[in-house]
Amino acid sequence: MGGSILTLSQGAVDGLYAGGLIGGWLALTYACIFRSKPQHGEAADTLVLHASQTGQATDIAERLHRSIVARGEKCASLPADAAKPEHIATAKRLFFVVSTTGDGLAPDNGHRFDQYITDEAPALAGKQVAILALGDRRYSQYCAFGHRIAQWAERGGAEFLFPPVEVDDLSASDLQQWQMHLEPLGYGDATHLPVEDGLPWQVLERHEVAGPAMQGCSGSDGLFRLQLKPETGPTPPWEIGDLFELHTPEGHRRDYSIASLPHEGHIMLYVRKVVHEGQVVLLKGVEIEASYAMANGLYLDLSANIVDGDRVRSSTTAAINGRRDTWTNLPANTYRLWLGKRFGRNLDLRWEATLAQDLNIDTIGTTGAVTTVTRKGYDVHTARASYTVPKGMLQGLIVRVSAENIFGAYYTPALATRPATGRDFKITLSKQF
Repeated sequence: MGGSILTLSQGAVDGLYAGGLIGGWLALTYACIFRSKPQHGEAADTLVLHASQTGQATDIAERLHRSIVARGEKCASLPADAAKPEHIATAKRLFFVVSTTGDGLAPDNGHRFDQYITDEAPALAGKQVAILALGDRRYSQYCAFGHRIAQWAERGGAEFLFPPVEVDDLSASDLQQWQMHLEPLGYGDATHLPVEDGLPWQVLERHEVAGPAMQGCSGSDGLFRLQLKPETGPTPPWEIGDLFELHTPEGHRRDYSIASLPHEGHIMLYVRKVVHEGQVVLLKGVEIEASYAMANGLYLDLSANIVDGDRVRSSTTAAINGRRDTWTNLPANTYRLWLGKRFGRNLDLRWEATLAQDLNIDTIGTTGAVTTVTRKGYDVHTARASYTVPKGMLQGLIVRVSAENIFGAYYTPALATRPATGRDFKITLSKQF
């Protein structure tokens, strides 16, 4: 009895090879994405979240993490952006060690978490929270990221282990306050940063490369190029990309990029001293709200926020001292209108309009001259619809649909540093059980 042999065409063989490669790639991708990660990111009763631009907040957080683990407690340590809702839901105690960069911004590894605490309604009842906020008082939005986390925790009903601790430029006395709060919890060695042996340096050359510059009540007294060498011995080895860390007599730390090459035998830095001058802010304003509803379901809501503010300058510069100009953190006057109609208890259609006026900011310069900058106003329109399923298996399900900034207006709010989101379409589903 004769047998038969199954033969495959070259195209079929190529297809099998391709299918095998694709299947193997998918399996590898799945393994990489969904495999368990047994490192710091596991769910734990205690969670230490950190956000740092230069690594100093991370150093403090890691020392706290090690101190907690040393006591036999299950603790996870994560960058703020790596934290997932399930991490926060599982944790009973949350420690935040976060810095603020620029004028009130979260560090690069905290941007998503900053957006998360802005957008999400927190459910933190029964959880304990402690916050160490690192900042610099030379900036107007001092420790702003830490303050936003504190407000988020308060909204969520969390219990604060102790009031949030602010640290000005790594001040040793401020860090000691944090340490004193941790000691009753059993974490007595959680804060002290390792003290490394430093070198005394001497300035070989100091050259001014740019003169003083002031904008509003802050600026600098000049940009200087410094050439440094150790007082004794050779220059320590370093590589391109390393930072020069300076310890001030007050216990503060400053990090500078090195502007010279390793083989040159010295360290060159560009240093700018930031100057802030005093001011007294005078504010006045009014907030108005009104609403009207009709029996046929039509309703109208109106609100207005109108504010004006000047600052009286206090300066060693005669052309500025005692004079009044516009407060630079003044918000724009805004007006909001909601016009909608409810169809029974299940359907709500609404049009929202927000209008902001142009805002003129008058600033007195160091010469006494007044410059005016106009922050352009804007109008933004949004359409929203909300429907609640009245009966059936989906009874109580709420479907919300919105077209935000429906005309795609390009604008930057008065106190923002980046343009607002453009046209945005959203749909959300929610149901209470």
